[in-house]
Amino acid sequence: MPKLVGVNNGDPGDPDVKEKRDKIREMMKHAWDSYRQYGWGHNELKPLAKKGHSTNIFGNSQLGATIVDALDTLYIMGLHSEFKDGQEWVEQHLDFSGNVEVSVFEVNIRFIGGLLAAYYLSGQEVFKVKAVQLAEKLLPAFNTPTGIPWAMVNLKSGVGRNWGWASAGSSILAEFGTLHMEFVHLTYLTGNPVYYQKVMHIRKLLAKMERPNGLYPNYLNPRTGRWGQHHTSVGAWATASTSTCSKPG
Repeated sequence: MPKLVGVNNGDPGDPDVKEKRDKIREMMKHAWDSYRQYGWGHNELKPLAKKGHSTNIFGNSQLGATIVDALDTLYIMGLHSEFKDGQEWVEQHLDFSGNVEVSVFEVNIRFIGGLLAAYYLSGQEVFKVKAVQLAEKLLPAFNTPTGIPWAMVNLKSGVGRNWGWASAGSSILAEFGTLHMEFVHLTYLTGNPVYYQKVMHIRKLLAKMERPNGLYPNYLNPRTGRWGQHHTSVGAWATASTSTCSKPG
């Protein structure tokens, strides 16, 4: 494991850097403690209302998104007591068997990504186990004529669909183009090639497709394999894909 500031009580030599680091750590602990008090187990906290909140991207279910998403930050910052609380919640309560419809993109980056990061940092097997359990629940989303995954999938039934507002029932570039880093690591950790195969198929398909004006449009129909429209963007519908493609898989 790389030697990280905050791990093994490491301190930066520059006093100014240490002061800034300690302030950021204090802010993180304040946010975590407030969530722990008012929203524990919910996906998010409404800080002014002081109550938990769950949005439709997580199926309006209590999956503890804030807990999972914060695990690696807690560990890196040396907040090990808080990390342990999060680990215990994951062990006892994190369950993906409910009849809930979730965003494939959001649960991949926040849950699979968060769990894998926690596993790599801490070595605790529970995080790898939970990441694999969730990945298995997401695989049915890839069952389309083209292999381009649906935006949403029901964790119990495996039925997928796209957002109603997306162009002509299309999948969104920023979503289906942002899965490969986590899925490649799942294959690396488990030896199961299916995760790697699913995401590399997306890359191969995109490599063969026409790029109007040299750019990938934002929407791709998973049934026909055609662009929903030729609108391109460096904003929300495309940027996640661009940033992820620049990271090693």
